[in-house]
Amino acid sequence: MIRLLRKDDDSWFISHFVGAHNHPLSSTSGQRRQWKSHSRKDQMTRDLVQNLRANNIQISRVCSILGSMHGSSKYVPFSRQSIRTLCGRLAQESIEGDMSKTIGLFAGMREQDPAMVIRMQLDDGRRIKSLFWCHGASRLLISMSLVCTLCSMQLLWSCLV
Repeated sequence: MIRLLRKDDDSWFISHFVGAHNHPLSSTSGQRRQWKSHSRKDQMTRDLVQNLRANNIQISRVCSILGSMHGSSKYVPFSRQSIRTLCGRLAQESIEGDMSKTIGLFAGMREQDPAMVIRMQLDDGRRIKSLFWCHGASRLLISMSLVCTLCSMQLLWSCLV
């Protein structure tokens, strides 16, 4: 174990060193992969995983690709579970702000089409539970088809009576 301290000039020095360990050392890379300190992924690896998942590559294939980059899956410095966790975090990051982007898109569409209708149903936490929209042209077509349907029903009814 070592203890590092920082000097006033922002340099570092070892203030304490203990050569003995209070645990057996890990003999394989598989054991080292389980350490939290060895589960950090550099930005290049994160970007690669993000691009692979964005192209619908399965997590098992992502792990295989990372293994081939390190020579073998035995030498990959992180576990399969940590890759799954990373994929989950990346998925969460990618959906953050999606609803605000959607609302902004609808606002722009509404400026171009004043007859457009947007309805939202919110839950108790004021989160959007359901979202409905209809363009002005679609509303016009629906209203015309309802009129035609009503006229057809009246004509059919008059023929039957």
